[in-house]
Amino acid sequence: MVNNGLFFRLRYYILISMPLFLIALTCHAANTAEDYLAKGDEYFKGSAYDKAIAEYNQAISLNPESAEGYFNRGNAYLKKKNFKEAIADYNKALEIDPIFSGVYYNRARAYFDENDIDNAIADFTRAEEFFSGDYELYYSRARAYFKKSDYAQAILDYTKAVELKPNHAVSYCNRGNAQLKLGNTKEAIADYDKAIELYPEFDKAYYNRAAAYFLLKEYDKSLVDVKKAEALGYKIPQDFREQLNRALEKK
Repeated sequence: MVNNGLFFRLRYYILISMPLFLIALTCHAANTAEDYLAKGDEYFKGSAYDKAIAEYNQAISLNPESAEGYFNRGNAYLKKKNFKEAIADYNKALEIDPIFSGVYYNRARAYFDENDIDNAIADFTRAEEFFSGDYELYYSRARAYFKKSDYAQAILDYTKAVELKPNHAVSYCNRGNAQLKLGNTKEAIADYDKAIELYPEFDKAYYNRAAAYFLLKEYDKSLVDVKKAEALGYKIPQDFREQLNRALEKK
């Protein structure tokens, strides 16, 4: 189950038939770990992450072997950008339940934001065993490969992402960036073209395509894209503007 961009585990309940003579009326039942988890989930959905953490703390104190409690508290820490705390909770969840699949995906995100790229890639790869049909996994791992300067692997994962979600303009734009890093300028332009086709107001794609046209010495096309990017609110780097102006003057 996905909520707020994070994976959550669905709870399961085992129904046990109880003897009729055990029926009793109580006015005030004590809260259980499940009650605190449910309350924490409600706070999480409302973006009240501190309150969610407080409820998950209660759940964990009542049931220290609750992998779900650690997992969901880790998610709340991740939303608060407390990445080290999130990773510690994800580690504990996996210690309790090593096949808790969603933990690998979310821990990968925490590692990425902590700039621990190798561990992020390792966790995304482990998560692939469970979420091979999820375009976001490949998109996220591609970003990690790109950050590691492994542009060829980034291209492979962005390609998988657009196979799974053909209208994902950002993946096309980012794949174009990776192509550009490898010197594949025409392929980069083709990707920027597709990104713009899908999202005509994609300012970064116009700027990146302008840079690619500049490398091909197609300065007029570069200028057109610069103007379009500016019109959409993108701030053109001054050094690029000056280089383009000099190139146009020499024509």
